[in-house]
Amino acid sequence: MCCRTIVLGEQSKVDSVKLFYYCNKKFPNFGDEINSFLWPQLFGDVFDERDEDLFIGIGTILDQRIPALDKKIVFGAGVRSIACLPAIDETWDIRFVRGERSAAALGNCESICDGAYCLRLLPWPVLKKRHKVSFVPWFLNRGLEWKLACRKAGFHYIDPCRSVCDIIDEIRSSECIIAEAMHGAIVADCFRVPWIRIKSLQHQIEAEGVTEWKWAD
Repeated sequence: MCCRTIVLGEQSKVDSVKLFYYCNKKFPNFGDEINSFLWPQLFGDVFDERDEDLFIGIGTILDQRIPALDKKIVFGAGVRSIACLPAIDETWDIRFVRGERSAAALGNCESICDGAYCLRLLPWPVLKKRHKVSFVPWFLNRGLEWKLACRKAGFHYIDPCRSVCDIIDEIRSSECIIAEAMHGAIVADCFRVPWIRIKSLQHQIEAEGVTEWKWAD
């Protein structure tokens, strides 16, 4: 599936946009990195880093820090905090947001779904189940002793800083996912793998209000 032009509203369209998402060069975050993996496969070569029109896909990224550029297309992103909402005006084209809380905060958007569910639009080969239980930590907690804990518990450890394709395959080949990383849970749900959330030290790094908001969204 490939679309060469992204349509804005009923009458206008753009031939190129900048893919806008949180990017950590030192510790790539699985959920955010899905953006660069997924959208070019769905929309083709419409993405240009030099463009001023923004395509805002997956991530807890909707706040007042969004650049005030020409147009912003929202494709499944979520609000970061109701304390710092973006100023929505005619330059915003919100197709859908992550969840009900984000929808209400931005003015009751009609459509809700995390953008990562669009992964199901890609072709995926059938994989055999290789892991009974797998654990996906939050990317900034990967340095904790999770590998040792997983080994002692008999769980498979999934490094959230590996390539997107590798992580998705590891999730798909698991019978159950324990997720501290929210997109570990979302991708598991996307591919119909049962999952359970675990809460560890994430709230000590990322504000607990942000962590709980996005999980409840």
